[in-house]
This record gives sequence, C-alpha cells and structure tokens, in this order.
Amino acid sequence: MAASFGVIRPSGAATLFALESDPKAWTFTDGKWTLDEPLTHGLPGGSKLLLRDFDHDGVCELLANRDISAWDEKEQRWKPADFNLPPDCAALNSHGDDNGLRFIDLNGDGFEDVVQSNGDGYVIYIWAGTVKARLGWSRGWPHLVAKGPAATDLKTAKILPFVKDGRNFGAWVHSDRIVWQNEALYSLDSDTVQRTFKELIAFAMPPPKSPMDSLTSMQLRPGFTAELVASEPLIESPVSFDWDAQGRLWVVEMPDYPLGMDGNGKPGGKVKILTDSKGDGHYDQATTFLDGLPFPNGVMPWRNGVLISSAPNILFVTETNGQATDQRVLFTGFREGNQQHRVNGFEMGLDGWIYGANGDSGGAVKWREVLAGRDFPFPGRIPVSSKRKSGSTQYGRHRDDWGNWFGNYNSAWLWHYTIAEHYLRRNPRLAVKTTKQQLANYPDSTRVFPISELPIRFNDPQALGHVTSGCSAVPYREELFGPGFATSIFACEPVHNVVHREVLAPDGATFISHRANDEQDREFLASKDPWFRPVFLKTGPDGALYVADFYRFVLEHPEWIAPETLSRLDVRAGASKGRIYRIYPTGAKLHPIPNLAKLDNAGLVAALESPNGWQRDTAQRLLYERNAQDAVPALKKLVTSAQSPKTRVQALATLNVLHAIDSDIVRSALHDARPEVRTEAIRVSESLADQTSDVLTALATMVDDTDFVVRHQLALSLGAFHDERATTALATLAERSGEQPQMRLAILSSLAPENPLFAKLNVANATVIPKIVLPKPTTADRAKVVASYASVADLKGTPGHGHELFLQNCSICHHLKGEGKEVGPDLGQVGDKPVDWLLTAIFDPSAAVEARYLMHVLKLKNDTELSGIISAETANNIVLRLPGGTDLPVLRVDIVSDQATNRSLMPEGLETVLKPQDVADVISYLRAK
Repeated sequence: MAASFGVIRPSGAATLFALESDPKAWTFTDGKWTLDEPLTHGLPGGSKLLLRDFDHDGVCELLANRDISAWDEKEQRWKPADFNLPPDCAALNSHGDDNGLRFIDLNGDGFEDVVQSNGDGYVIYIWAGTVKARLGWSRGWPHLVAKGPAATDLKTAKILPFVKDGRNFGAWVHSDRIVWQNEALYSLDSDTVQRTFKELIAFAMPPPKSPMDSLTSMQLRPGFTAELVASEPLIESPVSFDWDAQGRLWVVEMPDYPLGMDGNGKPGGKVKILTDSKGDGHYDQATTFLDGLPFPNGVMPWRNGVLISSAPNILFVTETNGQATDQRVLFTGFREGNQQHRVNGFEMGLDGWIYGANGDSGGAVKWREVLAGRDFPFPGRIPVSSKRKSGSTQYGRHRDDWGNWFGNYNSAWLWHYTIAEHYLRRNPRLAVKTTKQQLANYPDSTRVFPISELPIRFNDPQALGHVTSGCSAVPYREELFGPGFATSIFACEPVHNVVHREVLAPDGATFISHRANDEQDREFLASKDPWFRPVFLKTGPDGALYVADFYRFVLEHPEWIAPETLSRLDVRAGASKGRIYRIYPTGAKLHPIPNLAKLDNAGLVAALESPNGWQRDTAQRLLYERNAQDAVPALKKLVTSAQSPKTRVQALATLNVLHAIDSDIVRSALHDARPEVRTEAIRVSESLADQTSDVLTALATMVDDTDFVVRHQLALSLGAFHDERATTALATLAERSGEQPQMRLAILSSLAPENPLFAKLNVANATVIPKIVLPKPTTADRAKVVASYASVADLKGTPGHGHELFLQNCSICHHLKGEGKEVGPDLGQVGDKPVDWLLTAIFDPSAAVEARYLMHVLKLKNDTELSGIISAETANNIVLRLPGGTDLPVLRVDIVSDQATNRSLMPEGLETVLKPQDVADVISYLRAK
C-alpha cells in the first residue's frame, strides 16, 4: 500500500493518505487516527501522491506527478494550486517509474528547489522567494539554473542521475552536498562522487576572451573589417566617447555599474583622454581627467572643457593640459536610480543648441522649469538656459546631416521626432497625439539574429531573441561606407551581442525604415562572445563607425534580477575590461584625424567642406564659440558655391548661430537645387521674422515648391511671421494639402487659436471616440476566477477558433501577428509563458502590471471623466490611450486632476465571455507559429 503523511487541517494534526483503488485519508485527532472522508474530495488521480508544504504556509500541497493541488478549507476539497512544477519536470516517467525528481534547498533560503536528474538528462530550478509575475517570476520554480543531457563521463558531470535504467543510483544529501555511491562509480578514484550545492547552482559563466580573441569572434557584414583601437588596461567599462577639436578621444567609463565599486553605491566613474602617439589609429596613451563620478554616461567637448552627464547633475569641467581645472554644475535634479534610465547626452544641433536625453527618468531639474517626460537642449555658450524638446529617448538622442533627430527605447529600435516642441508651444489650444514616428514597424521587426548562444534570461523569458536593450540609434554620417549607407541608422543591442542596422525611406516629412535586403536574417555585426556588449556608437573623424564595448557578463540591472538569481552572480564581472572598435569597408583608406583646434577661422570654414559629420559639427562649434564674425563672408560663399549640399546646409546653420543670416542669403538658398538646402533656408529665415519683410515675400512663393518636406517646413516656419501674408500662404497650403496629417499639424501649429482657419482644420484633427462595451466581472475575487480555469492546462486548443476569439475579445487592445491595436503588450511576446501565468494575465490583469500600462483617470473642467494609459506628452497636452487603441489628446488647461491608479486598463470580467475551452483555443492560437 502506498501512503503519504502531511499536515492539511488548520489544527496542525497529521494526515495519512492511503492510495489504493479507493483512496482514503485519516487525520490524527484525540490520540487516534480518524477517517477524514472530505480529504478525498477533488483528489487527483495517480498512484504516486506526495504531500509537501512547498510554500511554507503551514498546510501541505499535494503533488500528483506533474500537477500540484491545494486544499480549500472553505469548500472542503482539493483544487489546483496557483503554482505547478516546471513544464519539463514530473515525479514519474512515461512508464510510471521514478523520474529522478527530488526537492532540495540548494540556496539555503528555506524553500526546497527542484532537481531532476535521470538517464536522459537533468534540470535544476530555484523556488521564487520574490514573486513578480510580469517579469516571469511567478509562484513556484520559475528560475532555471541549469539544464542538459545526461553526461557520459560521470566523473566530470555537473550532476549525476538519481535514477538510471529504472534503478536508484544511490544518491543522498548531506552537509550541503549530494553524494552518489554505487557499483557503477567503483572504478572512479573515489568510492563516491559529490557535488556541493554551491557547485550545482553556480551560474554557468564562460571565461572572458582577450581583446583579440573577442575580435575574431565577430561576424560582420561581408566586405567590412573590425579593428581594435583601445582596450584594457588603457580603458575599462566604456559607455560613451567623443573627439575634441584636437582629435583626442574622450572616454566615459562606468566601472561602478551597477551597485557601486563596493556594492553599496560607492562612485567609481571616470573620464579619460586617449591619444594616439603613433598616428596609426590605435590609442596607446590615457590620461585620467576626472574620477570618482557616480555612474557617468555622456561626454562632449565644449569650449575649453567638456560636458559630462552624471545624474543628478550635468557638469561642465574645464581642461588645461589634460587636467581638470574647474568644475561647475550646470543643471541638477535629474532622477537617479537604474543607470539604464538616467539622463545622458550629448549632441549639438544645427541650431547650435546642445541636446541631451532625459533617459525616461525625468526629475525636478533646476532650471527654468521641471523636466517631465521629454528631452532637453541648451545653448552652446555660457550662460546656460534650457528648453524641453518633443518626446523622450532612453539612451541617445542623435541627428543626421539634415537636422532630423532620432531616439529609441530598450524594446524599440528607433523613432523619428516629427515636430519640435517650440512649434507646438505657439498655440496652446493645439493638442497632438504624438511627436514621433515609430520606425522599424514591419512584421517581426523586433527580431534579433544573434550568433552567440542564447542566454538564460533573468526576466521576461519570452523576449529572448527580440530587441530588449536597444540603445544609441545613430545615423551614419560619412561617405566612406558608400552610397548604400547614406540613409542607414545603426543601433546597439548588447543583450544579444549585436549591432543592428535600419535603412530609412521617406514618408512625407518623416520616414519608414526596413532591414537591408541582404540583412533580412542577420545583423550588421554579431559576436559569438557573450561578453561583447556594444552600448554606444558614433561616426568617427576618420569615417569609420566606432563601437564602445562595455564587456560585461551581466548587463541587466539587479532590480530586474530575481534575488534567487542575483545571489549566484558577480554583477561586476568584467568591470576592469572594455574595448573600443572601429568598423570600415575592407581595404578602404581612412581619413587622417585632423587637429581643428589649431586652424584659424578661415581654415574652419574650409573644414566645413567635408563629407564627415564630426568634422563639420566641430568646425561649426568652434566658429560659434569664437563668435567668428570675420568668417561670415566665406560662409556666405559656401552657401552658394559648395559642391556638397551637406556643406551648404551646415554653412547656413553656422551663419544662423552667428546671427549673420540676412534676407539675401536666404533668398539665394531658397533657389538651391537640393530640397534639404531649401528646407534649412526656410528654417533659419525664422530669425528674420521681426527684422525684414522681403524675406517673407520670398517665402510665400515656396508654397509652390515641388518637395513636400520643403512645404512642410514652410508651414512650420510661417508661424514666426505675424503678417497677413503668412496667413495667406498657410491658407494656400491648407487648401492644397491640408488633408495630409503632417501638413495639417504644421499649419495648425502656426495659426493663432482665434484664427478661423485653425477652427476649421482642427475639426479634422479631432478624435472620434468609439463606444466600446467592456465585460463586467462576476466577482471581486479574481484568484478564485483564475483557479476555476485550471483545467485549461489539460485541454487541447483549436487555433482557428482561438483566432476568431482573439479578434472578438482581445484585438481591441492587443496586437498579435499583424492584427489588433497596440494598447497593452504585444501578445506575440507572451506566447511562451506558462498557462498559469496567462490565466492570471487574462482574468486578474491588475495582479501584475507594468508602470507604462497603469490606468490614469483624468477629470476635466467640463465634468467629464476619462480613463486610459498615458502614451505621450507635449507642452500643451497629454495623450490618453483608450480601450480600442484610440489616442485622445487632452489639453493641459482642460484638466482638473490626473490620478494614477495601480490598476491595469485591461478590464476584469472576461469569464463572462470565455469558457475554459475558449481560453485553451486562444492560447493555442497565441502559440501557433
């Protein structure tokens, strides 16, 4: 007779189960065993039942092969527990024999972990002491430690089997180790084989590679070469870099990532100056300029020093002969916390302002106003002020040669900022849905093609093979790569050890993007080295694409690593290492890196005639910092005579920052053959709005320009001119192409709220809110609802019917396989989640919800109440995304209160429309390839 003992009743009395054809249960009360018939209600079938208090709540759960049941004292029956064995574990094999499943507390937290080892293979899972379902840390044993086939060499095996060929393999646990002893081991050097718990749960960390070995592990696009230009011990943990006017390379190091040098926040960040004494492109000398910084992540040479981003501050530090001589805090108050979401920078715009990225953390920044969810620029001369810019970016806000700005987020390759916030501010009654165009928006666009072995993820296991650490989306700004790269943007994806490439194509005044035709199933750069962590990119002065390799084994921040996993990791492994590479076409002749600092103003104007974006930007910056009025005649000549349109654009921009733009040069540039030059001419004409009227006469003729981008910029810039002719030109643009959304928004931004044309066009801009009937919950006890669907795990789903149900019930808020709205998470990334996780997500959506999907409740002055998630913000409005995917812009002046709830926008109550078989069908469709 098979029997099992445990504690089930609240009294703590022992219970005995006798497992026969007619199972029975007895509870020990009043000194004797008493038949306890209710304990057999809902008892799962099976000849091997195990009572064990897995979750330490004082009551045993019941394991029946794979399934775990919990006793419901109120209903007096066994019901499916809210956790289960991992999917590849079971107490019995297909023959009904011992499968080698054991429960052992490997990490000393008091909870038993799962260790299964037999003649086929082994698997080890750790119990989740910390439960965060949205990160994949569900109740039970979600943390995979190790998995593999059974070893042929028992002496070197990570773990030996507990059972083999149907026989017990002689294992027991003693003194924090597992000991095996049997006749099969007799021939080994010892009578026993032992594995300590520490050895069993140790993270499988391959050794780091030398810089040259890591270099040979790279796979580049055919026809390109990667070259090492700097590595340890010269540098360590590089996260950003830039060249100064002398051609020296400034490198920001973050060896203190993620928890400080001592694990308790001790700062250890550095800024170094690298020089190439031999002139061969390989840096061989380093000077520590500044150290002891808290997690610095951005640097830019500026005037007689450098700007450094190091939250909570942006610093300006002057430099003399490689030494820091004066340190000033330009701004402070940026939010700290996770280093992957802090303020970072910098890049100079054509307008002479220095742009930074807020890192999506914001903060109460001490300048003219509080920074919310947007990026910021400040002018390139001291004293400093600032203004907020449309949209935000997590790591890196970068522009192309024409003044287009791009940003990204860890799970999105890139986007384009479509309208500058200063245009929106002019009309406080203008509410817009977004200020950015999402790029890489094709099917399966988040897919990544690594060549390294896919790692065990610390969270969100369903995101494996998709972009999760996208950063530093940088346009290539040179001609060395050839015309096929003229519209290429590169982005880092360090989790998967790759550098990705997107190719832009025009879409009105913005873009769409796609993979290159011959990179549909591969990346521009991929490495087999799992320590290779590209985190920053920049086009170098020599025309190559430079890559900062942070070179760490653990990239994830500890706040996203379960404590059970974190205790097994060295999160600073590799902190003393770091590399910088440059990539260029094989056999190409790289440009020598110039020393622009020694040039006079005439030489700097000549330096603008370069295909290299760094060189043109640096020359413009130096002319600006010198207030080079003597260069104005030569700059005007460049506007009309330079061969390259990039030079003509930058010459116009330089004249503008020197306050030397006049109507003659604008009128001349308006007739340029290239639309990019005409666009810049219109943009810089705004500085003449209060000075002359003849430039407006010339601008009015541009309504007939053949290029849409030119006309779009015209619609934006006419708002600077408070003249009836500007209004007339706007009306002409509205009549001809006011139905085009980008053009309509540009015109609206230039109109005063009281202008009749604004009212007319804004009607077309209004949002229609569809009426959507949402299900009502049957009960507030969502756990009870979830438990009632436990049978779904055993049901076979029909994908076709699941598709129909998805369209009827899910597609109003979720995107999947090219269908549906993007309100909640893309369901394509949760198909691999276990059934119990999916059931909770469906029927108890507020149990675990990401901050970006939390519901906000807005109360308006007209007594209207709106519920949705905040999808965007501008100076004038916030954007509320409603169920059904409708984006509703709401003017800030109309809002009485904005309450952030702790609840998901997803409604409860789907149990009223979905039966267990329906849910099984939906999950089947979700997982269908």
